[in-house]
Amino acid sequence: MRILLIDDDQLMTRMYERKFKFEGDDIVTIDDGSMALDLLKKDGNFDVILLDIMMPEMNGFEFMEELNKDAGLKHIPIILLTNLVGSDEDERRGMDLGAKAYLVKSRMQPNEIVDAIRKYAAK
Repeated sequence: MRILLIDDDQLMTRMYERKFKFEGDDIVTIDDGSMALDLLKKDGNFDVILLDIMMPEMNGFEFMEELNKDAGLKHIPIILLTNLVGSDEDERRGMDLGAKAYLVKSRMQPNEIVDAIRKYAAK
């Protein structure tokens, strides 16, 4: 599976990068939504996008709004991977923008998150 992880939390990024590489996946990490859009316009060959919501410059929702404008990219499944706990409004907004899932990092073990990502990316 080829994964694009967009998250400004370097500790989390490194952890998931190692985990997915160990599982045999190809993962590209980037810490800014606007840079991720630029990358996707050059290389949109990803099976899934893992997206944090709270990021500087362009947050996850803004990223999704921009991605949805591009017919060639909006088909890539997006899984929100965030630390925003208990915000039904944020979850609803993410799903309305097309996210396949809203996963809260602090509520799940890394293995559970990897399993969930595989499940949602396959749909």
